[in-house]
Amino acid sequence: MKRTVCLLLAILVAFTFAVSSFAATSDEYGNFIKSPEMEYEGNVVSAWFQPGQAIEILLTPFLNRDILAKDVRTKIETAYTDILHCKYISDLAGGFDGVYNGLVSNLAVSTLFDLSWTQGDLSRDATITIGGLDLSHFVCLLHYGEDGWEIVKNATILGVNLVFSIGNLSPFAVVVDASAYGEAVTSPATGDIFTAVAVCAAIALGCGAVYFISRSRKKAEDII
Repeated sequence: MKRTVCLLLAILVAFTFAVSSFAATSDEYGNFIKSPEMEYEGNVVSAWFQPGQAIEILLTPFLNRDILAKDVRTKIETAYTDILHCKYISDLAGGFDGVYNGLVSNLAVSTLFDLSWTQGDLSRDATITIGGLDLSHFVCLLHYGEDGWEIVKNATILGVNLVFSIGNLSPFAVVVDASAYGEAVTSPATGDIFTAVAVCAAIALGCGAVYFISRSRKKAEDII
């Protein structure tokens, strides 16, 4: 009986720690609509320096950052950390005056991705069209440039696509009004799924052990 109680207590402790972990990643400072670790969105529809001079721009979502060069991967991971831990998204770019007039606490990032040119760094402004994004509650596009986060002020919605011109490429973040989604802004730190798996494993093993001990005890009593 004592062993059974100890096992049940161990399962309860594991579950308690897991709940604490989940709570720590779902507070008001998360600033993400959904985990960039689990989602893939966005594709380059077109890119050009001037009409008739197309260029090839690659879009890499945060999910696939492992394929990026080390320095580029470090940059997008730093960008992710900035978003994850800032108090308000507007703090990243020095305020959203003239861009958003609602509560800054409602702002969140829906998509985080990196853009790169196949031939190196851009030498001049390129016009880029991005598709495959949910732009229904779009507020602005942020760019993680040489001096940190900045608003891409010429970003506009054209049909179902996002169009903007820029002279250097690196991480970008799509900012939306999170209140329109009717869901709490979350803080999905990378690797959160491991905690869930660990808890399920602990519960399954614990239940199996309890069953084994109970069955062994019953057999012993039957023999006696």
